[in-house]
Amino acid sequence: MKKIKTLHLFKNYLPTTLNWAYHLLRHTPDVEVHIAARHYLKENFFDPEFFFIDNYTDGIEQYNYNLSKKKPGDLIQKIAIRAIPFLIGTHQKHLLKYINNHSIDLIHAHFAPTAWEYRALIQKATIPFVVSFYGYDYENLPFRQPVFTERYRWLFHHANHFLCEGAHGAKILKRIGCPQEKINVQHLGVETKNIPFFKRVKKVGELRLVQIASFTEKKGHIYSVQAFAQALKNCPNMHLTLVGNEKEPGKKEQILKYIKERQLGQKIDVLPPITYSQLYQYLQDFHVFIHPSCYTAQLDCEGGAPVVLLDAQATGLPVISTKHCDIPGIIFQSKTALLAEEKDVQELTKAIETFYWMENEEFQSYSRGSRTFTEQHFNIENNATHLKELYSSFTKS
Repeated sequence: MKKIKTLHLFKNYLPTTLNWAYHLLRHTPDVEVHIAARHYLKENFFDPEFFFIDNYTDGIEQYNYNLSKKKPGDLIQKIAIRAIPFLIGTHQKHLLKYINNHSIDLIHAHFAPTAWEYRALIQKATIPFVVSFYGYDYENLPFRQPVFTERYRWLFHHANHFLCEGAHGAKILKRIGCPQEKINVQHLGVETKNIPFFKRVKKVGELRLVQIASFTEKKGHIYSVQAFAQALKNCPNMHLTLVGNEKEPGKKEQILKYIKERQLGQKIDVLPPITYSQLYQYLQDFHVFIHPSCYTAQLDCEGGAPVVLLDAQATGLPVISTKHCDIPGIIFQSKTALLAEEKDVQELTKAIETFYWMENEEFQSYSRGSRTFTEQHFNIENNATHLKELYSSFTKS
């Protein structure tokens, strides 16, 4: 069977937090993967079966940014850098040549701003152009930069197909102007066959909770600690661990301040991020994964659902989360998880208390259900096969 040759566009290839993108591409059958990015993170996800396209501008933008216009030597370098595209051609011009020389069948841009940056390919390439929305690009970006409202209209008109993670994302795309016939749902997933299932024993009157997420407002850390502190009054034998890097300035400090003011230092640990390779073994020491995602004042949201919830469920960890975006679509309420309304500390508190007082037999049912549900609905091999089917339909239409 002839492979479909796909060119995937990224801003950066590839942050650890976007590991799900790599797994989706790696497991898509009968598809040849070519990667183009503004910047390559050399240590991450460089699959030997992928084709990586050199970008001569990689690093030049940051170097140019660090140069000062006030220094004669730096100013000369800035002028020289600006002249580079005129001398040897732009990155996109080279990509157009690459597309033709390698008989690429389809272009897939990951995140809407990336699609806009490579809009010249939409206009000049004669193959289908696919755009995936994932999170901040749904509503937060147009809110912060209103110019993207018009840019999205242009994309919706000129690009061929748009992918989102679930029903909620599809509704947003339709509401902001994407034609219904161009919208397709493509679930993400995890490598369930490579994720160990841990049989945890939980006694009545104990609970170890964990949240693994970058410290950003939409991840809802403040609601995790507030609900934990509230539940602690009736459930003293508990511990909460927060793991992640500070992605938004001040968010981690806000959590640390809350912990200090309420003298919760013995009950809550705030730890630096772990590597993706450490994730599953790390999760085995906990009973429940908590992740109360929410909309921010600037309309930032998950868009779909955090894939780490699938990772956690695959190891047998039940989840406490919220009815946010497509999260309800990746869990089985009252079988694998308990969901609260966004920012509802009382409901989150009740969920924590429910797991705290839960007997081991019921807990085991939640744990096994978490694994089974993820295997059945979010096995990456099945979902990647669906992506191949979409590609096939796009290239035939």
